[in-house]
Amino acid sequence: MLGRLRLYSGLVLFTYLVGHLANHALGVISLEAMNSGIPFTISPWRTLPGTVLLGGAAPLHVSPALWYL
Repeated sequence: MLGRLRLYSGLVLFTYLVGHLANHALGVISLEAMNSGIPFTISPWRTLPGTVLLGGAAPLHVSPALWYL
């Protein structure tokens, strides 16, 4: 059970990371491209469910790793 929770929290963090880096990649093209990508890459995490999901996934993913150490 703990392994599945860690897997799902890792997938949430990975999804955030991919969106964040995709927004940086759009910044290489132009500032307008970066700004037009914000609703798809960053804005979902700035909602209440996104914040709760991301804020819960980080400690849920890190704490078992620290426990195993």
